[in-house]
Amino acid sequence: MLTRRELQEEGILCKFNNHWKGIRFLIKNEMEQKIVNISALKQLYPYISYYLLQDCLPKSIQYIHDHYHEKITIQKLASLEHYHPTYYSEWFYKKTGKTPFTYIQEVRLNKAKELLCHTNLSILHIALQVGLEYQSSLTRLFQKYEGITPTQFRKQCISDK
Repeated sequence: MLTRRELQEEGILCKFNNHWKGIRFLIKNEMEQKIVNISALKQLYPYISYYLLQDCLPKSIQYIHDHYHEKITIQKLASLEHYHPTYYSEWFYKKTGKTPFTYIQEVRLNKAKELLCHTNLSILHIALQVGLEYQSSLTRLFQKYEGITPTQFRKQCISDK
């Protein structure tokens, strides 16, 4: 049987703090309405995932979320988990179903989406803020995962508001 500390290290045991109480209140309040606003509940998801999962994530995955704008190496991530880099990549894939590189790219893409929708920063500036050296890198990332350019994504985001 795993100890409490081992469970925490595996990200199985999570502490529910004031963020959880707030989330619980918002969900409960929304569910008590005569007409449940599914859209409002869906908008809570990023908040829920950020605050509830941040304390549950393994150290290296939390590091990716905190340092996505910097250069991140497998060696650094492996050292956070006390693994050899080769084993770390296998472990990471088992945990997430993705390679560390793919996971980092997706975190950067999600942050770029947020910046495109909520700021007027240039595409180049957003690319730099999410840890990419070139605007073209961000464009390739968008085309790979979204099938559109960052500019097209921003236009869609504005028209959806």
